[in-house]
Amino acid sequence: MNRRHPLIRLILVLTWVVLAGAADGAALEELSLTRLPEPNRFSFSYTPDAAKPAVEGILAYPDGAGPFRAVVLNHGGGGYARTVIDHFAAIFLERKYVVAACDLAHAGKDSKAVEDPAESLRRLDALFRILENDDKVDARRVFVYGNSHGAFTTVAWCTHHSRIKAAAVTGGGLFGRTQVKMDFSKISAPILILHGAEDEIIPVSAAKRLKKALDRHGKVSQLEIVPHVGHDLPISRQKEVFAKILAFFDENAG
Repeated sequence: MNRRHPLIRLILVLTWVVLAGAADGAALEELSLTRLPEPNRFSFSYTPDAAKPAVEGILAYPDGAGPFRAVVLNHGGGGYARTVIDHFAAIFLERKYVVAACDLAHAGKDSKAVEDPAESLRRLDALFRILENDDKVDARRVFVYGNSHGAFTTVAWCTHHSRIKAAAVTGGGLFGRTQVKMDFSKISAPILILHGAEDEIIPVSAAKRLKKALDRHGKVSQLEIVPHVGHDLPISRQKEVFAKILAFFDENAG
């Protein structure tokens, strides 16, 4: 581990908390980092609650001292943190974002598999805690992007966490029945919804239903249906899609 890495401060703080609180039975918290072969990338394992599984994922940093904006990337069904980092991190690193992703509850599972949305939200809250304690991150400007199953998780997190600056989703939306009830009145982040007109996995109607729900609660959102493309929208139209997402984040950076 690089001893000068900014997250070492969090490790020292958590160590102090454990030592100071041990007599009171305080919960053990631990963050460990492992440098990856790619420049400025680290895998992490974080245990904010010793009674629950560790939160694992990847952090990637742009060159420079910061503090930088940060973006959380939420993977789809069957994917992992590594998947979404490999696909999209470079786009945000070029624009001087710290990029973070964790394995969600649906990691490695079929998109139709039953998962616990509350567990994904717990992991994302833990990831936010890492970011807000990182000297290289401007914790006032944390954004989130999710695709497919990760899009659903992104919207759910926006109803759960008030400090997200803005969000963008592709290939996701709302269905008639969901596994978790979402209180749209609690959303504070503007949301950009991009969807392939020929999406054969998540129908356009799901994106439209999400837009209507946001409108009904007076929330700021944009919906764009992209013609002649399906569920592979963020891959096959990557340059176009992420130009829109980055512009949306810029508009809502505050």
